[in-house]
Amino acid sequence: MDDFFEGCGGLVDVLGVELRECRLAAGLTQKELAGQIGVSYVSVSRYETGTRSPKPEDVAQILATLGVTGKRYTELVDMARGADQPNWLETERVDSAAS
Repeated sequence: MDDFFEGCGGLVDVLGVELRECRLAAGLTQKELAGQIGVSYVSVSRYETGTRSPKPEDVAQILATLGVTGKRYTELVDMARGADQPNWLETERVDSAAS
């Protein structure tokens, strides 16, 4: 999964791709999923494209509806908790002034 993160715009984008994959694996359209979880299909689309960051409880509801369990469920809900953090993937900060 580390290679997947390369070139991604951020955690919200990665989370969106993962949610889309889960939805497709469950065989649902955005409209069908939206109807099952009580939101508009536009919200589902925005979650999947990364233009809107879903709350962790929204992600949990989506995943439960799609039948996602175990490690993947936990990872994606945890990902949603950090989606609004600007430097979620930053592991080392390089100070250009020190160079």
